[in-house]
Amino acid sequence: MNKIQIVAAGVFALCAASPAFSQTTTNVPIGVSLVLGGTCVANTPGLVSIGFGEILNPAGQATNLDADTGGGPGPGLSLTCNQNSVTATVKINGGSNAFGGVRRLQNPGAAGTSGQYVFYHLYDSPGRAPASEYLIATPRSFNGGVVTAGTDLNFAVYARIIANDVRLAVGGSYDDSVQLTLTL
Repeated sequence: MNKIQIVAAGVFALCAASPAFSQTTTNVPIGVSLVLGGTCVANTPGLVSIGFGEILNPAGQATNLDADTGGGPGPGLSLTCNQNSVTATVKINGGSNAFGGVRRLQNPGAAGTSGQYVFYHLYDSPGRAPASEYLIATPRSFNGGVVTAGTDLNFAVYARIIANDVRLAVGGSYDDSVQLTLTL
């Protein structure tokens, strides 16, 4: 027992005899940042397209031409959002060639002819009823307005060219580009 007391007393004596060290304080600034991408991210790789295919005899076209962003099975468009919404809307602009409130495909090779453009319409349902048309820059309710953060939103945009509009077209390739905007 004495041995322990002597060692403890020796350690105390060593600490008490040590010179005092002064403390200094240094402040180091640390930058903290967070960058978030847009509210929603497109899961669909590359450009989404609607292809009407090739019409070999446009003058004899008797039925409407229908196509959609799926180009086959599946919805074609997929988004994931990082916030919830109960008021989500979608609108699609008029594209590069709209005229009189209607979207048009353009054949640059037919510039100046009456067949330079072909009118087309975009819809939110496969039935393509007039009430489901995406009017230019007019918001439509999306998914009943409901978007749940972290949940994939899979959907399609449906398109139609009226048969009479095809019959007036001249030979060549027609195209347009529109932008879909989802607002939460």
